[in-house]
Amino acid sequence: QESSKLRKPTFHKTYRLYKHIQLYKNTPSHTHTIMSKIKTLLTLESSECSDTECQSLLDDLALCDDPPLTFPQAFLPSLELFHFLLNRRCNPAKVGSAYLALGIVSNLAMPEHALLRLIWLACCILPMVLMVMAVLFMAHIFVTKRQPAFETAHNQLWERIQDGRAIRKDGYDLYLPSEYTEDWKEQKDAESESSVSSKHGIILFPGALVNHTAYASLAAKLSDRGILVVVMSYGPSRLTMDVSVCQQRAHLAMCEVTFDLAAMGLGMYVYEWALAGHSLGGTLALNAAANMDSIKKVILCGVGRDAMGAPSTLRSSDKQVLVINGSNDPFVTDCTDAQKTDFEACLPPTCEKEISTTTKKTKGATTFVTVEGGNHAGFAHYGPQTYPKVDGKRTLSIDEQQEAFVQKTLELLNIN
Repeated sequence: QESSKLRKPTFHKTYRLYKHIQLYKNTPSHTHTIMSKIKTLLTLESSECSDTECQSLLDDLALCDDPPLTFPQAFLPSLELFHFLLNRRCNPAKVGSAYLALGIVSNLAMPEHALLRLIWLACCILPMVLMVMAVLFMAHIFVTKRQPAFETAHNQLWERIQDGRAIRKDGYDLYLPSEYTEDWKEQKDAESESSVSSKHGIILFPGALVNHTAYASLAAKLSDRGILVVVMSYGPSRLTMDVSVCQQRAHLAMCEVTFDLAAMGLGMYVYEWALAGHSLGGTLALNAAANMDSIKKVILCGVGRDAMGAPSTLRSSDKQVLVINGSNDPFVTDCTDAQKTDFEACLPPTCEKEISTTTKKTKGATTFVTVEGGNHAGFAHYGPQTYPKVDGKRTLSIDEQQEAFVQKTLELLNIN
């Protein structure tokens, strides 16, 4: 990917951005990010600060990426994932109790058979060893299969932060609509205007193991159309299967954004929130929306089935759901008929016609859209996707695929 040229900020802008450095986390190694070139792209006037201060600032900027996830850090998320998958198959507490009871009975019934007792002990230990190996394998996946964002995505986020169009918070990135910048705020204050504008807001959940900065381009395109976008981060692990945690974090982000908009005096508030998600993030958004009455619209991309296994159904809800996928996405095309049927069963009835921009629906409906030539990773700036499946080949540009997503989202939100 060709990186866009980064403008050189002044010292004043650089120092103003310094507060974001400690929050600029959950990014891949320096070789994949804009920060690897920050010392050559960023220059300061020697008269504005001492050499020591400049060097210290540049060093902090260059080292603002967090290190790759270590194996010990990946152990607990892996244990959480293993527990979730085990719960889908059986009740771990009941199985463990039955196993223990059987072991005690067998031990009492065979007091003189040392060999049989040894064999039984080995049979008891073997499942535990296999479980530990499974958790360690998952930790290995967490560490080695992380998806870094393209440098173009880091560049775009960095430029948006400089222009006052993006803010990196602890847990998410906030993208502001184009008309809401610091220059606009100063002009508004000078004119003493008191008008308040209402906007749509989208909470976007990234795909599993994908750096959330990879969605900077998609979020920027949406914010340029007047939508406030919040791109969530799963933290260092970049993966969670806990829907309740996603619900809580989405609620917290909405409350924080509402407070921040008022504190910044931008004259804007979000009157309608929607949930969106890519890949596993789409599955989380789908299940989270089922228990969030304030959410009336859901946008899914790169989703062909519900990976949670026991979804919270939206079948009888009044929510509007948009499912948009690429025609060359194996995560969708390789789904079995049973998986597709189960997926459609947890969604509102399919809408045969295009989403209406003039009529207001009172009942829930689902619209399926296929982007011809699109693939799985084309909804963000990362790739190539190789795990758990090798992604299909995209036959259109990444901007065209993302623009199709933006256009269909605007139709869903009734934005002209």
